[in-house]
Amino acid sequence: MGVGSNVIAKAFDDLKTMHAMREAWQALADADPEANVFLSWEWMHRLFSEDPSTWCVFFVRDPAALNGVSAILPLHHRFHWSKSKQLCQTRFEAAGRRGLSPLTGLLCDPAREETALRALAQRIKRERWARLTLRFEPTGQRLHALADHLNGKAYRISWPDYKTSNELVDQLRVPTVSLPTSFESYLQNSISKSTRSKLRRFRRKYLETGAYRVEQTTPANFEANVNIFKALWRLRWEGTMSKRRINDFLNRLDQFLRRCQSMDVLFMPVLWRGIGPLALWSGWSICREKACSVLQQRGDLMMKCLP
Repeated sequence: MGVGSNVIAKAFDDLKTMHAMREAWQALADADPEANVFLSWEWMHRLFSEDPSTWCVFFVRDPAALNGVSAILPLHHRFHWSKSKQLCQTRFEAAGRRGLSPLTGLLCDPAREETALRALAQRIKRERWARLTLRFEPTGQRLHALADHLNGKAYRISWPDYKTSNELVDQLRVPTVSLPTSFESYLQNSISKSTRSKLRRFRRKYLETGAYRVEQTTPANFEANVNIFKALWRLRWEGTMSKRRINDFLNRLDQFLRRCQSMDVLFMPVLWRGIGPLALWSGWSICREKACSVLQQRGDLMMKCLP
């Protein structure tokens, strides 16, 4: 089944076109209930500006869609030398993963999703590439629909697990939690009476006495808390990862946290005991139409004391 001559999938890889697409991109993100901050124009523009030569964006022009665009799929590309085939191959992956985004995927006009995904698949088929990896797409449904349109003898499609070494944690899942209006509202409406009493006793014993304190990350302490995060992360992985891998990750982490802070979506409280940081938790608060949620990054609760 075709998509119609007036529905056209295109691609671009330059910041000038990125700027021209801003209004349509933002309108599509506002209309898409599956959109998240890591697919926003502002996030992607910052990410692409940091490394302007390794990305591209596929999008679908559709006069029946909001602002004339029904889908946007940002990708990162790299060249890979295949020893077995003795040639250089192009490999695509979700653009956000290069910037440590916990969620990836694509934006779609819900009313034009089927047509948009079919058009995207037809456009992707025209590219010369050896591998396309789209991990951490939160809906699952869109990814499977896109794969169905790509299915054919020319492609081998697989859905591998991505779990921790002990098989206990599915790293393809990112918890999303809707927030109540206040902590007191959470205590009253979200937990049992017994748990509520325990939390209040804990708060009186440890927090209200000053034995422990929770410090939110603000512009004033951002630099200090980023350094705490990196120091805790280094302590956690030294001895199990090479120094080069640790330094590479921490450089990307530093850029990631600065992007979040500059967009005012970073939620990174630090637990202190006395004058020493004890633990740090990183997440990202996302507010849309007065409804707030928090995304938790996998494995970023650090609970090792700094010396």
